[in-house]
Amino acid sequence: MEYLPEELATYIEQGTIDDWLGVISSGKEARVHLAAKGDGLLAVKVFKERNDRSFKNRADYHMAMMPLHTRAARAMANRSGYGKALEDGLWCQREAETLGILAAAGADVPRVVAHGCRSIVMEYFGTAESGASRLSDLRQWLPDARGCFAAVLRNLGLFLECGIVHGDLSPYNILYHDGRPVIIDFPQAVLIAASSAAEALFERDVCVICEYFRRQGVASDAGRVAHQLWSRHALRRTLRERTTEGTGEGP
Repeated sequence: MEYLPEELATYIEQGTIDDWLGVISSGKEARVHLAAKGDGLLAVKVFKERNDRSFKNRADYHMAMMPLHTRAARAMANRSGYGKALEDGLWCQREAETLGILAAAGADVPRVVAHGCRSIVMEYFGTAESGASRLSDLRQWLPDARGCFAAVLRNLGLFLECGIVHGDLSPYNILYHDGRPVIIDFPQAVLIAASSAAEALFERDVCVICEYFRRQGVASDAGRVAHQLWSRHALRRTLRERTTEGTGEGP
C-alpha cells in the first residue's frame, strides 16, 4: 500500500477531503495529489522538503510578494536558518493568497478550497483517469491556438490589474482544459508595487508565451505585446490614484 502523506491524512481527518486517490504529478517544487470529496475531485499540492526542490532562490522573488518586518526580510536575504524556515512557509502562503486574489478577479486559475503551511487544496481540472494536459505536453496543434493565446493575454492583463506578475510563466504551468487555458504555479509571483524587477519579469513571461504560440502558428511581437499590456496597466493605475487623490480617500 502506498504511503499516505501527512498533509493528506490531516485533510481527511478535518473532512476537507474524503479520500486520497494517488499522485497526479511531481515537479521541481511540489507533488500534486488527486483527492475525492463527495462526488467530485480535488487537487492537493504538497510542497517538497527544502532539499528535494529547486525554487529560484533570487532576491527579486524573496522580497516581492508580501511585506515583511525588517528582521524577517534581513534574515531571508542573509539566508540564515531562521530566514530559510520563514521562506519555506511563505512559498505556500503566497501561492494560496495569490490564487484567491486572481480567482476573485475572474482569472482562469484554480479555486483554493483550503491550505496549510506546506500544502494547498484546490480545484481539479481533468477526469479521474487523467488530469488536464499542460500546453508543454500537447503533441498536436491546439484546435484554437489564436483564441487560447488571446485568453492567456487576457489573464495576464487581469494579473496586472491585481498588481501581480506571475514571474515564471511558461507552457509548463498552463493547463488546457475544455478548450481554455488554466494558469497554475504561483509561488514565485511578485507584487508590482514591491518589486523593481516586476516589469522585467512580466516581459519575460510574455516573451516565453509569445514564443510558444509562434510555434502554434500565432505570430506576435512579444515586445510590443508586453509594452501595450504594461502601459495599459500603468495608465489605469495612474487614473485610479488621481481619482483617489481627488476624492480625498486613502489608498
